[in-house]
Amino acid sequence: MSRPRARRQPFATLDDSGYSGVFAPLILTTFVIAIPFLAYVTYILNSFYDVGNSFYDAGWSAYLIHDADLRLHNPPCVVDGISWFNFHISPLFLVTSVLGHLVPLTRIQFYAAYIGISHTLPAVAVFWLLVSGYRMTRPVPCAGAALLALFFSFDGLALAIARFPHFTMFIVGAGTMFLVALVLRRIGIALFFFILCLIRASGDPQMW
Repeated sequence: MSRPRARRQPFATLDDSGYSGVFAPLILTTFVIAIPFLAYVTYILNSFYDVGNSFYDAGWSAYLIHDADLRLHNPPCVVDGISWFNFHISPLFLVTSVLGHLVPLTRIQFYAAYIGISHTLPAVAVFWLLVSGYRMTRPVPCAGAALLALFFSFDGLALAIARFPHFTMFIVGAGTMFLVALVLRRIGIALFFFILCLIRASGDPQMW
């Protein structure tokens, strides 16, 4: 006889002591999202408006993410304003540009939010894996899971990338979410982030 397939457990369950593992994850999820998002948004805004950004591509990226047309023309002052598609395949910028005209944010603010989300996604993915996959729902283990998740947003590599902010960090965040969703068998969520990775994929069309 074949073994019965395990039923997926709900997020909130009662253990033998009667503890409901939902409150700590919900509260700590707020911190896992808010801390890296606000930290990186503040850094990007400070780099543009205070000390001056040290990376030439940052302003270029902000333009493409917020103001691109359907052909993704580059800024007129960069490579004669030819299409970004001449260099890379990034349909995601078409989506972000539509959002950029809908939300009440300036170009730099919108770019800062994009970078903040990109650096937050790895933390969210790790926290989700530890809480849902390893059932770290009690307060103390859940707090440890939150700290470990935050390390993924503030490790040396993440900080080095933030020093020279670039839109490719979104691939790292979306890819991490895809892998975690796949491990947890959340196929719909995995497919969503896999598509995000594909439409943000970067490459030189002349090399294909």
